[in-house]
Amino acid sequence: MSSIAKVLNEIGEDITLLLEDSSFKIAEGGSLEDINRSAAVPLVLKSTPPTAIQLGKELNRNAQEINYFLQIQVNKTNCQLSLPVIRADKRFFMLNYVKDNNNWGLISDVKVDEGVTLVTLRSILQVYNHFSVPVEVYYMTVRGNELELVGSVEPNGTLNLPLKAVYTPTSELFFGISGYSVTTSPYIWKNLQTNMNIVKILQCPVVQTSVDSDKSPFLIKAIGEMEQVYYENTTRHTMASTCYNIHLRPAAIFKNFLPLTIIVCVDELAEEIE
Repeated sequence: MSSIAKVLNEIGEDITLLLEDSSFKIAEGGSLEDINRSAAVPLVLKSTPPTAIQLGKELNRNAQEINYFLQIQVNKTNCQLSLPVIRADKRFFMLNYVKDNNNWGLISDVKVDEGVTLVTLRSILQVYNHFSVPVEVYYMTVRGNELELVGSVEPNGTLNLPLKAVYTPTSELFFGISGYSVTTSPYIWKNLQTNMNIVKILQCPVVQTSVDSDKSPFLIKAIGEMEQVYYENTTRHTMASTCYNIHLRPAAIFKNFLPLTIIVCVDELAEEIE
């Protein structure tokens, strides 16, 4: 039987799927161990869905919606969560864990693609790359003078930051481009809690050893926004039930809608725009 759902763990912490208390079981060929290996675990319903005739009778008998749940445990916090898998939506769940004055939480991000439901467990922070080159994402460690690489965001890609990179004392993020140093100043994502939209121009200086050391710095326009989501198993939005998206874009975009080739000179360097 092919899977009707998949679950993917991107919080950067080990979890346990409590399938005995869930509406799902592991699909044939799937492995529970994959949940902590950055691989999606395929799931099927425990009970066989009713036939069309049976379903019609059931709908006539009552119009109540069938609720499916996925039970998980976040091992580090010893917190058990019951995640609804009913429709495509985003939900915030508290993890009952406090560190560096941060109350940890996660997002259950449910999407449906070609009939398969994908449940992604992620942090409240995502980074979107709108450049044509990969962008590396760093966070400030607890030492306060050391950056740690989270990962690289491919062009037009998205990166889910792990919990340890989100809940830090400074909430600072830095970005880097190949051939350039990391941004000279940070993007502090936590400021989005009091300001729903923050735009900041960040500079990546050219690496001093580069043969092009006379080049201008690489500019990144970081646009942060707050997004409200459902609070746990309710249909309510609360102060806590929010996630944050940071879009990395060029500081300026030149578009040519003419049927002609245009030569653009930037810093006395001619570059042909097709």
